[in-house]
This record gives sequence, structure tokens and C-alpha cells, in this order.
Amino acid sequence: MIYKIIIWLTIIFQVTSGQVNNESDPKPFSFVASLFSKDNYTAEFLDFEFPKDVQEILIKFQKSVTEKKEWFQDYFSRNYKAGEGLPYDENFGITKDEYQKIKDLEKAPPNIVVKSKSLIKVVRSPGGLSFKADDNATKFIEALKIDFKNEILTFMNDTIPFSTEINAAASTPFGQWHGYSWKKENSNLGEKDESR
Repeated sequence: MIYKIIIWLTIIFQVTSGQVNNESDPKPFSFVASLFSKDNYTAEFLDFEFPKDVQEILIKFQKSVTEKKEWFQDYFSRNYKAGEGLPYDENFGITKDEYQKIKDLEKAPPNIVVKSKSLIKVVRSPGGLSFKADDNATKFIEALKIDFKNEILTFMNDTIPFSTEINAAASTPFGQWHGYSWKKENSNLGEKDESR
């Protein structure tokens, strides 16, 4: 869920403010405050749009590797090479040319399209803000609170620490932009596990 919020904030920040000058204000909470000068925002839910022929190939590929799950896991673990991917195998359920179309997607990323929109209202309080959403798809944002006075971001009463500054290159799917991220991490260590 936190991942969805970070993605949403990253996308909405870019949509509402465009490129942000790296030198204008380097403080994360000042940056966030500058983004919410209006009372209402439209959240856009984005998705990748693949050409129809590629969609059909991806569906065939997914169906085939799902039906041969154990084989695929074994094949992947033995043959995957970082930066190269997997060599073609007829068990993929598609032709070698179709597989090449999938691999070529890295060279020409798919278009990004708006799948749906939602109105988000900013609710201001002394030293902070929260949100109200107009539909169920964005209700999760109502659990997010930003406390500018204490520089704390909370979600469902969990404090989310500041993570990092982001300087995305022009080659990313969303183009060049500057921003910040917050991330909560949980340990998967059980009570009896020892850290080493």
C-alpha cells in the first residue's frame, strides 16, 4: 500500500508542478507544501499501453509459462542473464519473432495512458494537511497526513520516514523530473531469527 502512495505522490507531484528546479528549495517538506497550493487536484491513474499485436503475444506468453510454471522457474534460474534476459525457447508458446517483439519493448517503451481520474480535495489544518477523495479508487489517500510543523508524514498512524531525493533522467517513462520519496520498511525477521 505504501508503494502505491509513493507512486501516486510521485505522479501527482509531476502532474501538478512539472519539472521542479533542484536549486529552488531542497527541503522535502517545503517541496511538498509548495505542491498543494490549490484546494483540489485531479489524480490520474496511469498505465502502459502496448500495441494490440504485442498485447496478444504477451497474453500467449503468460498463459504458456503459467501452464508450465515449474519448467519456467527452472529455465529462468538456469538461463537468465542480467542485461540480456532469457534466450528463446519454444516452450514460451510463441514464435522466436514474437519473442523478439517482447524483448524489443525495452528499446521503445509503451505509451503511457490515463486509465481513470479522481478528484482529491486538500484539507488544511494548522501546520499540516490531509486529503478527501471522491471515489473508492483513491480512498486510501485519506489515511495520509502531512505534518509540516514537525516534518512528519503518517499513513494509518504509521510514521513514514523520508527516504531520498529523486532526480529522474529524461529517459524515464515520465520524463525528467525532480522530487523526494518517503518509504517505510518492515523487517521479515521473526522473534527467533537472529540478525547476522
